[in-house]
Formats: sequence, structure tokens, C-alpha cells
Amino acid sequence: MVTLEEDRSSGFTVCLTGLPACLALASGEQVASESRAGCTKLPGVRRFTFIGTEAGEGELTFNKISIKGGELRILESDSLESQRVCVVS
Repeated sequence: MVTLEEDRSSGFTVCLTGLPACLALASGEQVASESRAGCTKLPGVRRFTFIGTEAGEGELTFNKISIKGGELRILESDSLESQRVCVVS
């Protein structure tokens, strides 16, 4: 499981942009922060859960993205977060 911070009120969300063949994405869910009195826009986190499908290794890559007017835009050219993974049988 990988958990990354995101703040949708600023116009971006976190997206999985690279996945090695040895993993499958089981879920990618937004988890909102606890609400506070008077606050309407709070950051949350996006939680990604993976299942190993075969022995192997590779890199998970995540980027910030924005979708405006139906157009997808990667906000950062460098990956937000990269994690090396290894699946053993």
C-alpha cells in the first residue's frame, strides 16, 4: 500500500503513471481529512493498494495531474514519487 498527500481544492490529484508487470492495482481511493469547524477545503490522501501477480521487480511512479475542460495535464514533469518494488514468489 502506498499513501500520498493530495489537495483537490488546488486543482490537482495524484495519479499512478507507472506500474511494473509484476503488480496489479487493486484499488486507488481518496481518503478525506477529518473535517474541522468552518473549513470547507482540506487536503486528503490518495491510497493505492497493489497485488503481486508474479515474481519480478520494477518501479511505481506517481505524478500530480489536473483535468480541466476535459483536458489532461501533468503538472510536474518529474515524478512526484517513485518507489522501487520487488515481488518474490
